[in-house]
Amino acid sequence: MNNNIQKQKCELCKMESTHSEKDTHGIIHYFCQHHSLKPSVVKAKNKYKELLPLLYVFLVILALSSVRQIAFGVNPMIFMMDFMGVFFIVFGLLKLIDLKGFVDGFQAYDLIAKRYRIYGYSYPFIEIVLGGMYLLGIMFLWQNILVVILTSIGIYTAYKSINHEDEIRCVCLGTLFDLPMTWVTFFENTLMLLMVIFMIIM
Repeated sequence: MNNNIQKQKCELCKMESTHSEKDTHGIIHYFCQHHSLKPSVVKAKNKYKELLPLLYVFLVILALSSVRQIAFGVNPMIFMMDFMGVFFIVFGLLKLIDLKGFVDGFQAYDLIAKRYRIYGYSYPFIEIVLGGMYLLGIMFLWQNILVVILTSIGIYTAYKSINHEDEIRCVCLGTLFDLPMTWVTFFENTLMLLMVIFMIIM
């Protein structure tokens, strides 16, 4: 890859560019692998097909979270703690596969990461620590409040990104999967927020 291209950022999502294209006026534009001057390149993709990796990961998390329910009987509180624990650990580990790529993508839409890049680097580790605490049955008020803050920011940024004029790619599963920012991301964060609020009340 040309060194000049590597130094540029994608005009649409601010991730590291992988190629350049000239428009009809001869002006050079830089894009990542997910974007192009031709809208059809992105829009022609089947969004439902793109979301399949997220569905598969969610089903795996759901299955792992149900193990103790099957073995020891149904307990909603334990299920929610297991679900959140597995959720945070899996999502955190997937982000670590390409940490720099995740941070580049995260900065394109997250409110805090836009201002503080270090937050993007620390985010996967925060998720893993929170996940470990939930799986170990450790639950403090500050811990749940932190999750409320994180999921609330996630809901706001997802809503804002969905209504953005340019299509923004979601890096909730890191850069391993090419996911669009859709209402699925919005409802995913909303579900987590409702679960943690329920745990605080209980």
